[in-house]
Amino acid sequence: MQLSFLMIWLVLGTGILFLPFAISRFVVRDAWLTGPLFFIGGAVVVLVIMGFRRMFPGQTMMEGYFTVFGPWFGRAVGLGSLVWLYVTEATAIRQMVLFLTDTLLSDTPGYVMAGLFFIPVVYAVTQGLEAVGRMGEIITPVGVVLVMALSLFSLQYADFHHVQPVLADGLDPVLRATVVPWLYGVELMTVVQIRPAVAGGRIYRPLWVAVVAISVAGVLAETVVTTILGDSRQHVHYPTLEVVRALRVADFLERLDAIYVIGILATMFLKVSVLHYTLATAISQWAGLRHHRPVVVPGAILVWAGSLMLFSSGINMRYEIINDGWGFSMAGGVGLPLAAVVVQGVRRGFGRWLGRSAAG
Repeated sequence: MQLSFLMIWLVLGTGILFLPFAISRFVVRDAWLTGPLFFIGGAVVVLVIMGFRRMFPGQTMMEGYFTVFGPWFGRAVGLGSLVWLYVTEATAIRQMVLFLTDTLLSDTPGYVMAGLFFIPVVYAVTQGLEAVGRMGEIITPVGVVLVMALSLFSLQYADFHHVQPVLADGLDPVLRATVVPWLYGVELMTVVQIRPAVAGGRIYRPLWVAVVAISVAGVLAETVVTTILGDSRQHVHYPTLEVVRALRVADFLERLDAIYVIGILATMFLKVSVLHYTLATAISQWAGLRHHRPVVVPGAILVWAGSLMLFSSGINMRYEIINDGWGFSMAGGVGLPLAAVVVQGVRRGFGRWLGRSAAG
């Protein structure tokens, strides 16, 4: 289950913050439908992973590139996936910094928050993926209980007229809104690179569990946000935080947003740790190193710098994610591994044809 937990928070670690805002750019009333539709995008990613493992058994993403494209062109292709991993992790760090700036630490420089956040991440990644997985085992049950409790508490404010009538504006806005969750779903491709760290190498069942859990969480989160905030969700950057801030329990328990922020930081830690482990192992294999540990600290410094320099502002970052992020992630995260699978399949088919021709 450790892998399932890590894959869930890999998507929801920052997705629970940003996705409700991004989805609101396209649809409000039918936002909950993006949850079931996410399953389609997640299933496509899992199928690509299954194809990659079939064509390159026992190999990571970088090793597969070297096998099918050779050592030199394989490194050129691998560089594209490295760029995708780097930008994805840097974006996650920038989202964390913006969240803390907007909620708790408005006077603290972003570079300080990002640097401090990387200290436990570097330590965890140095210890290996198993240490991160154990943290996921601890955080996930607490997170599930917290989410369910907050959802139940929020029912007193829910107005289900906000989600009716269903599909009054057609399916097109829902499909356009689902593109952003699909972008986050592409991050599941990291499991191809971290597979050697998975005990027994069994990844399919945990991946399907993660895809289903994320879809269900999407339905729950979007329904709660829409029934409570209605159309006003379009005007806030963190709709789920606004829902939590509105909660009052028995007129004495309030300010639950503090618990929410702590939970968000914990899940962000899991997400960034998985991304950084993936990036470190990918760089080490790309460069021909024996272990990923020499890359952990230099890689963290590069990601720290990129989180500050890639986007001029929070508005610019949100715009790039909503408008350009899906194409970038599909090209670097899915397109390159899929190209490797197709080329390897063609080579195998051509080899079998030559074998039959020679035998004939």
